[in-house]
Parts: sequence; structure tokens; C-alpha cells
Amino acid sequence: MIKRPLIRLMCLLTMLSGVGVLSGCGPSKATASIPAATATPAATATPATTTYTSADGQYSLKYPTGWTFTVTADPNSSGVAQFSNSGAVEQFLVAPFTVQVPSAANPGLYPALLKDELSKNPTYFQDNKVDTTTTTESYPSGVWIVASATTVMTGDPYVVHTYGIVHSGHLVILSTFAPSSSATTDQATYFAPMLTSFTFLK
Repeated sequence: MIKRPLIRLMCLLTMLSGVGVLSGCGPSKATASIPAATATPAATATPATTTYTSADGQYSLKYPTGWTFTVTADPNSSGVAQFSNSGAVEQFLVAPFTVQVPSAANPGLYPALLKDELSKNPTYFQDNKVDTTTTTESYPSGVWIVASATTVMTGDPYVVHTYGIVHSGHLVILSTFAPSSSATTDQATYFAPMLTSFTFLK
């Protein structure tokens, strides 16, 4: 099975720092067929979980037992962590950025970020359709802004959701990747419990 790629969110850092003008980060073509994330989805019966605490003690979350995680060093983050099941078919990405942002992030930032990141990886992501509208979801950790997209990832149709929140002046991004055929089930079984368990420790 093909190992799925880890999305790197460097477009956002450029946008926030004002280093330059990004090509491809403008409004994208909206599509009404993207399954939107709903406000605080109810979790179904979940598999056993394992608790992960970031090395810097900034956050913790519970992920399904049997999944693996990889931590990636990034100069603009306190540690990007990617959680995935066997074959990385479903993925949950945590990117706590160290860059300072305003207390209220612009909701339009997230679709632009998602569009740019998918388009910068044409080997893995094709036929990208990013919804220009956003929703919000409330979890114990706060109210997150959600952007959604569909893509063909290494030949398979996928649904992608990006969640963003500003915590203590820093932007935190969570992203979920699931095959289109199981996206609704994956959201309820894996991602909603992970989002619910996500806790800021500082």
C-alpha cells in the first residue's frame, strides 16, 4: 500500500509573516459536493485509545490504539505530529505553529491555505476542489474554524478537513484525511473522538 504524504503547511506561515505574495492562495472554485464537517459531531463507539502528550507539554490527545505517530521537526512549529492507521489510509495531523497571529484569525485564510498546500503536491494530490466557505465546530479545546476539500490522493478520492484555532496567540492547525467512501464513518469513529480529546495543557 502506498504511504500517504504528510501535508506541510508552509503557505500559511508565509501568509502570516507577510514575507511575500503567494500564487494560488486566492479564492478557489467552490464545490457544493464537499461533505462539510458538522458542528460538534457525535462520536460513535470508538476503539481503545492511547494518550499522546507533545514533547513540549503543550497539548495532549487520545488516538486509536494500533495507530502510529510520527513527529516532524519544523522551525516554525513546536512539533508537527502525524497520526495514522496501518498503511496511513486515515490520517490526523497536528501542527502547532510558533508564529504569532492576531486573536481572531481570518476564516478565509483556511480555504486558501488548504488550496495552496494541495496544489503544491501534484504528485500526491490531484483534482482538488476546495470549498471557499468555512464552518465552525466547538470542542472542549475551543471553537475551531473548519475548511473542507476533496482531492484524489495517490489515485484514491479523499475528503480533507482543516481545523484552525488561535491559542495563546499562536495558530494551531489540525487536519484529517479520509477516503471519500468511508469519510463519514471515519469522522465519527476516529476523528471526532480525537478532536474531542484534544487538550491544551499550557
